[in-house]
Amino acid sequence: MSITQYFMTFLVLIGCSTSTAAELATPRIEFEHFSFSSSPIDTWKVVEKSSNHAVFTTSHGQGRYRITIIGNDILDPQLRASTAKDVADDFRNQEKYGMMEFGVKQGMYELRDLTMGDEQIGNKVFYTMKYATFHPQTFQSARLYLYFPFEKNNHYFLIGHYSEAAPNQASLKHSYVSNFMKLLTTVSHHEK
Repeated sequence: MSITQYFMTFLVLIGCSTSTAAELATPRIEFEHFSFSSSPIDTWKVVEKSSNHAVFTTSHGQGRYRITIIGNDILDPQLRASTAKDVADDFRNQEKYGMMEFGVKQGMYELRDLTMGDEQIGNKVFYTMKYATFHPQTFQSARLYLYFPFEKNNHYFLIGHYSEAAPNQASLKHSYVSNFMKLLTTVSHHEK
């Protein structure tokens, strides 16, 4: 299965920061099928925001932190008919393949500590992938969380991605994982 069968995967979104999450008209961010509160990260800069994705960044010392939330459509009819776990496994395996092919094999970084699983957050199940990348000038730790509103027959799902990066692991003295997790507790699904 090709990654192009997904409407959207991770993008490097570049934009000018014009506000913080607290300065948004409402701390509740509405996507086409999902909404969430930006309150857990209200001092973060809003780098990009549209109808189906939002990117927030902050820094602390030498650390750079990023949260990306994306509403993702499933275009493949076979995947739509699959279970949430099967779609999550397909997506995570495609992400892993991309990191191996276009990162590790190209000598851009080393990939370490990659694990896949699922976590219950509130009353929702999130399918997860956690990993670290090492480059001579940069260390990055990241978490991918996928939320499906239904056990089967999903037409879309939510991607939450958290990353923290610094020149090396020792210089990463702060973490905002708890803020990311609090944000995930606020996710709700609505049909339009």
